[in-house]
Amino acid sequence: MPLSPSVYELSGVLYNQGGKEGGKRILWPKKAKNSLTPKPGMWHLIEITGASGSEDDENISLSHSHCFRAGTDARTNNVILKDPGAEEQHFVIQFYAKGGYEDIEVTQTLGEFTVAGVREGVAPVQRAVPYLVDLDTQTGTLLNHKLIQGATPIELRDRDVITIGAPKADEDRFMGDGVKRERERVKAEAESAREYILMKNPEINY
Repeated sequence: MPLSPSVYELSGVLYNQGGKEGGKRILWPKKAKNSLTPKPGMWHLIEITGASGSEDDENISLSHSHCFRAGTDARTNNVILKDPGAEEQHFVIQFYAKGGYEDIEVTQTLGEFTVAGVREGVAPVQRAVPYLVDLDTQTGTLLNHKLIQGATPIELRDRDVITIGAPKADEDRFMGDGVKRERERVKAEAESAREYILMKNPEINY
């Protein structure tokens, strides 16, 4: 679900207002409007290498900040991408405050007896909800294998899958068998692309 336009400004404006990190201009501000840091251990990003996973899979905690930038540049990102199609600043997972309700424990005294119970969904609470933003990249960002619109925050759910768009074949540089080899190279890179699975700890409430 996209956020209202008041929460997000176009990336051209963000480029001018985002500030610098590591001596380099960033495309996303350190403090976005209505941002909220999630509880420790609540959200994780599981990096899966290759189609079936491997021992190199990585568990990335998303709990020490409200904003996680992902890209190839180690100076400006929290999450370092190694995908062939990834750009220096590729996408952002931004946590925003979203209103909701949670259960509360209640007790009631009936004569000599005290009865304990739970009232469901009655206590108002601000939840830290993750959103995905593609930073107007050339190759794009895919959510559950569908390309998302750039510069538009999309609400994420538990077990959503994020992937990086594959680089396009540069066939104009080749002739004859070279074109075939270039297509095979791009196909191989796409098949070995990493997946990033968002996981919420079910034992931790918002």
